[in-house]
Parts: sequence; structure tokens; C-alpha cells
Amino acid sequence: MYLKNSFCYHHIASPHIYVDEKNKQLRMYYHGFPQKSRINIPEPEWINKALPKMWRSQKSLMATSTDGISFISRAKIVAPWYVRTFAWK
Repeated sequence: MYLKNSFCYHHIASPHIYVDEKNKQLRMYYHGFPQKSRINIPEPEWINKALPKMWRSQKSLMATSTDGISFISRAKIVAPWYVRTFAWK
């Protein structure tokens, strides 16, 4: 996925692919610096108190694909930090 297709600026990093067999799509979780002008970033107050400022700047987002080549990013923060996913049971 190209940076211009994300809701981030500067870079996107740490792509992690999850295969969603039920919905027949791939989910790519990634993190970067979100463009506040393109995305609403509400954050709970505890995040500002608990995390160092450096860690608060990058957020995890998600993009989906049905072919593994073209990904469409969602304008929603998945987590206020780097996130990894896995299937449970």
C-alpha cells in the first residue's frame, strides 16, 4: 500500500496481514503518523497520562484487500499504539 493511499504522513510501517476467511479478505494492520486533517482522532485521557509523547504520535490503522495487491485503508484508528493481531480458538 502506498503512503498516499493511507491516512498517514511521513511513513507507514510494520504491516501485519490477517487472513479473514469468513469475509474472504485480507486485513493489513499498520502504523504511522495519522493526518489529523483527514481523520478524527479521539483519544481517551488515560492515554495522554500513561504513554510518553513519542509513543502517542503513531497510531495503528487497518486496510482491507480482496486480492492481496490493492488495499483500501479505513479512516479509523484501531489502536493508539503499534498493534499485532492473532486468531484465538
